[in-house]
Formats: sequence, C-alpha cells, structure tokens
Amino acid sequence: MWKILRPFSMTLLLVTSLSGCFTAPAKTTPEVVKEVPGPTRVVDNSCLYFKPITPTEADVLGMSRGLVDQITAHDKIGIQHCGWKLGGTDQDR
Repeated sequence: MWKILRPFSMTLLLVTSLSGCFTAPAKTTPEVVKEVPGPTRVVDNSCLYFKPITPTEADVLGMSRGLVDQITAHDKIGIQHCGWKLGGTDQDR
C-alpha cells in the first residue's frame, strides 16, 4: 500500500511547499516626479571618505597578483580623481 501512496504523497508535499512561494504582484501606481527649478548640481565627496591603500612589505609578500592589481587600480583612480600623492606619510595625504 505504501508503494502506491508514496508517489502521491511526495507530489502532494512538493506542490504544497511550492505553493507557499507564490506571491501576487504588488500594485504599483506611477510616481509623480516633480521638477526642481534651476540647474542640477552634483557634489562629489568621495575623496573625503576613500583613502589610498598602502600595504606593508609583509602584506605585499602574502598577496595574490589579482589583489595587487586591484589595489594598484584603486590607487591610480585616487591619484587622478583626488590628487593623492603616494609614498609619503598619512599626514601628506
């Protein structure tokens, strides 16, 4: 008897568990966008929060080539965008 009911019970269990995942789509209403008078001004404060990554020699010896490339790319962007000067102390930056 169990051999007959087993496929049915497994199917019922699967359908019941999957039906709990269904959600009805949320009703959305179009948002009203108000125009702001005057020109748009973008203020970039990223240079206040991001600093150069300067690992020690011991850190560099343990790094993968990919991580070294990522740090180098980060620092190059900072040099171009924020005017970082590498090779000095933290007070120079």
